[in-house]
Amino acid sequence: MLRQSAQVKNATRIEALAQQIQAVRQARLQSVEDLGAVLEPLTQALAALCDETRSTLAAIDHQSREMGERYQAQQVQLETASRGLQTAVQQTQAQITQAQMTHHSAVSAGRAGMPLGRSQFGWAMATAVATGTATALLVSAFWLWLSPPSIQNVLDPKAVAQWLKPAVIDALKPSKGR
Repeated sequence: MLRQSAQVKNATRIEALAQQIQAVRQARLQSVEDLGAVLEPLTQALAALCDETRSTLAAIDHQSREMGERYQAQQVQLETASRGLQTAVQQTQAQITQAQMTHHSAVSAGRAGMPLGRSQFGWAMATAVATGTATALLVSAFWLWLSPPSIQNVLDPKAVAQWLKPAVIDALKPSKGR
């Protein structure tokens, strides 16, 4: 937004400066005072343009640093979530392995067709809850990781209208061949 606004402002100023420079080139000056009187507004305009460009570049630099800091903070959050997710996955794997061992021992003992006991039901529920939690954490972590930081550009309607005005006027003029 700042960059676009600055470009529009600078374009008009540069045009005005170019006209002033052309006027200096074409001027037939009689003395140094006349030259000073012509050059003084030009140098003031150039200094103002330089100052504004410097401040605009500083604002753009500040915004890019802020965006970098936000991106870095998101990366740290993602890394933390990833570590937590990895721990949850390891716990779930251990629970699944234990449940498989319990099931295997039940099958080898001949109780495969029998309903689950209270402790086995508890392990099955714990495994289901842990799997759901791990899945939710994975989805959240990847969602944060894959969503890029949003950059919002806002256009100044007056500046856009000023910039487009000459082209629109030229387009609306009737052609001379008709």
